[in-house]
Amino acid sequence: MRQFAGYLLQEHAFDDAVSAIWHARFADPVAAKRAAEQQAGGRLDAHTGAATLRIFELPEDGEFSGPLYAFREDAEAAARLAHPRVLVTHDVGRHGGQTYVVSDHTPAVPLSEHLRRPLTPGQALDLLGPVAAALDAAARGGLPHGAVHPRSIWIAPDPARRDEPRALLSGFGLHHVLRVLAVQRGAGVVEDFLYIAPELVRGGRPSNRSDQYALAAALLHATAGRPPFQRDQLADLFGDQRFGRPPSVGHGIEGAAALDEIMLRALAKNPDQRYDSCRAFVAAVAAWEREHRPAGTPPRPPAASPPGCAGGRCWRHRPSACT
Repeated sequence: MRQFAGYLLQEHAFDDAVSAIWHARFADPVAAKRAAEQQAGGRLDAHTGAATLRIFELPEDGEFSGPLYAFREDAEAAARLAHPRVLVTHDVGRHGGQTYVVSDHTPAVPLSEHLRRPLTPGQALDLLGPVAAALDAAARGGLPHGAVHPRSIWIAPDPARRDEPRALLSGFGLHHVLRVLAVQRGAGVVEDFLYIAPELVRGGRPSNRSDQYALAAALLHATAGRPPFQRDQLADLFGDQRFGRPPSVGHGIEGAAALDEIMLRALAKNPDQRYDSCRAFVAAVAAWEREHRPAGTPPRPPAASPPGCAGGRCWRHRPSACT
């Protein structure tokens, strides 16, 4: 069993463009207990020190030196967010010339694994809706995500209600690394830029509205079965993102034209034309879903405004979505 930075890497979970995600545990039981005591509120097991490790497969020198430093700063800032839908980060460090992040032990799979077949708008809303509150909270804390992607949204069992999936937002700071990766690898990383907002393509800084664009792009993929734009070359993809029109999200769905209007606003080329927040976008989709819910479908709670998670109630007035 491979050992890394004091952890035993037990199972390779999945990869993204820049890192490998592992289920791991502390190699030293005493260190495991000490870390668990220090990380109150997380899920580091006191007996095994179980955790999830993200290990970057990139060189620490050269062009990646600055971006990896910026990533570590953002990852440390994300650890202070304390939002129930942000994956809890316990440690960020370097070992053997590689950057790594230690987070809660989470038996999760990326949202991308759930997109192998189209979902109904209601199913997509269940998975992606609560992520909107996390993105808005991060932006209020001065930390827009910048790289929202189905691989940065992890789907795990809800610890309170095991029969329901629970989305967790990961990958804060990855946008620093992806910018360099786009220059170095070109077509080899097209997949990682399918959800990026047009203003980021032009070199702009991440914002809550660029995160809203990416969230809308992921929701479109979930319902329409494809991302807004697909190309083999980054230059062609970036051109479509700046000037192309996204496909309809609602083929065969009652009220599809109204849903398309909502999606087109969230996917507007000009960020000023998008919704004021990610939650406002999700609230619009939820209102559409209530109006066009198929007959016989149980009523869904309204997408309400505050009080929100800080008041013990989530944006959908479902406590389970906040725990």
